Parts: sequence; C-alpha cells; structure tokens
Amino acid sequence: MAESHVDLTVWEPVSDNQLVPLHPMPLTWSVVVPVLEAAQRQTAGVMKTELPDGALWQLVEGRPYQRRRTAAAPLTDAAGRGGLLAQVGLGGRSSKALTAAAAAAADRCQRVQRWYVRVRDTRWGQADLLQVMEEIEPQGILALTTWEQMHLAWQESSQEVLLAQKEAWSDASAVEVADLMTPVSGYDLALGRVARGTDSHEAFIGRFGHRGVDEPELSSPRWREDPAKLSVKLAAYLAPPGQDPATRLAQAEQKLLEHLRFLRRRSVEALLQARRRYGELLDQADDARAYWLAATRVWLLAAAQEALADQRLREASDIFFLELEEVKQLMTGEWNVTHRQQLYDLVAARCAAASSVASAGGDQPAGD
Repeated sequence: MAESHVDLTVWEPVSDNQLVPLHPMPLTWSVVVPVLEAAQRQTAGVMKTELPDGALWQLVEGRPYQRRRTAAAPLTDAAGRGGLLAQVGLGGRSSKALTAAAAAAADRCQRVQRWYVRVRDTRWGQADLLQVMEEIEPQGILALTTWEQMHLAWQESSQEVLLAQKEAWSDASAVEVADLMTPVSGYDLALGRVARGTDSHEAFIGRFGHRGVDEPELSSPRWREDPAKLSVKLAAYLAPPGQDPATRLAQAEQKLLEHLRFLRRRSVEALLQARRRYGELLDQADDARAYWLAATRVWLLAAAQEALADQRLREASDIFFLELEEVKQLMTGEWNVTHRQQLYDLVAARCAAASSVASAGGDQPAGD
C-alpha cells in the first residue's frame, strides 16, 4: 500500500487516543500495537469469533489506522468510546464467555497492578532490565485482553438496555440516552473532585500517579513524575454541567425502570445490576491498562539510563525514537559501544521524519 494512500473502505483513522496515540513515537507503536493485536485476537478466540487475517492496525505518514471491522460501533457517540471488536457479530452467544471473563477480571487487574508496583520500586541492575523486558508483552496482553472483554460485556449488556429504553421510554432525550449508555470512569470522577477542590492533589497523585496526559504515548510523563502538569490539566479542566456522570447514570437507570411494567422491570433491574458490575470491571481494566503503560515507561527510562552511561544514547528521550526490538538489542549488548554512530544516525533520521510529519500538520493521507 502506498504511503500516501489509504483504502478508507478497509481502514479507519483513529480518532480516540484511549488505546493508541494519535501521533505515536516509534517506540510506542512498536510496543503497544503488537500487544493490542494479540489482545484482540485472544479475545476473539475466547468469544469464538473471527478477525481478518493480516494486520489490524497500520501507521501511515505518522497517523494510526485500524481495520473497519475492528472499529467501534457505538450505541451512541458516548457509548462506544474505544471499542475494538464491536462489529464482529458477537451477539448473545458470547454471554457465557463474557460472564466467565468477568469472574476473572478483578484478579487479572490486580496482577497487573502488582507488577507495576514491583517495576516502579525496582533498583535497576542488568538482570532486572532483562527480566522486566520479557514481562512487558505478557503483562500487556493480560491488561488489554481484560479491557477488551469488559468493554464487550458493557456493550453487549448496554444493547439490551437500549432495547428496553426504545420499547418503554421512547421519548427520552438524547442527553438522557447518553447518560444511560456511558460507563463511569473512576479516574474522571477523581479528576473532577480535584478540579472542584474537594480532593487534594496529593491524594489524587497517590491513587492515580501512574496516569497522565496522552497515556498510550510512552514518551509522555505520568502525574507522579511531573505533578506540575496536573495543575496545568486542572486549570484547563471543564467540568461537565450538572451532576457527575455516576449520578446521571443512576438517575437515567431509575427513569428507565419507572417506565417499565412489573415483570419487564424485574428483568431489566437484573440486567442493570449485571451491567453495573461490568462497568466496575471495565473501570478496573482501564486502570490496569494504565498501570501496564506506566510500568513499561519506567522500564524504558531505566533502559535509557543504561545506554546513556556508555553514551550509546545522547539523551534519555532518544530511546523513544527506537523500536522495542532495537531497545532489546541495547539491553542484551547486541548494540554496544561500537554502534554509537549507527544509533546516533538512526535517532537523527527518525527525529527528522517526525518533524516532517509535524510540520505538514499531521494531515490525513488521501483515501483511495
């Protein structure tokens, strides 16, 4: 496929940076996308669905694209944020698989969190660098597969909720439907409390210091590393009007129930209860995704310090212009001090390419 053209009947430009940055660095792309594709295929296997052969993601002129069959199919604009497998025809046949996935989700998220804490607290030596290097992919697949499965569980149960709403509450406003379909993010709620001054910066960073601006981009610092950026974020924070999303969701659910007759109401109450659990697990899985990304960044910064010590890299930030396999070569010594100039030239070339894309305004390639 020519770099200047993308077949837009097959590929869709990524417009939401929840899982993939809109302008990823070479290292970020080489770490995140293989893990994301593995998580997608593993999830499809569990759900007994099929994904197309070949790549599910591609990078064209610095912009990420995903196959349209794996693009989000939102119930509303708010409901489908970040979904990757919604168009593969899961339907009701996946309910048992999703229930089983939900039973394991909390433990899987806790495992990723424990790994992050261990990586964060590591006093780095060569053996530690090599060990964590081998753990990044399986931990990422664990985190992203859990996120995929819980997002599907939320979407599938929300489809049933939406059917009930259309049957019994057809005059609901677009805002009320959006409130009913939007999962609650504990991170966003906490950010809102800090912005309003009801929680302290310190408490927020203690709980969410592994998160930050443009989280999928591994070159982007986390709140714990640069608390000043949190103040900048809060200064620009626009709290949604009215009550918080959790309250609006609860109110929308109650209004839906009030429009239902007794037997139908009981079945929808049970559905909403199950969906609330999926929402809680989706929130935990989103945090696990962030823990994995933050731990990977901690390892990369330690690897950069290792390469700086013998001047294989000139700046710590240069490591983000390499790809994961190249970083592994740095850590195993395949790229040693005799390769310094080769590394300098490679970093310079990729830096120039990134600058070229940025100066072009990040324009989307033309469709075929």
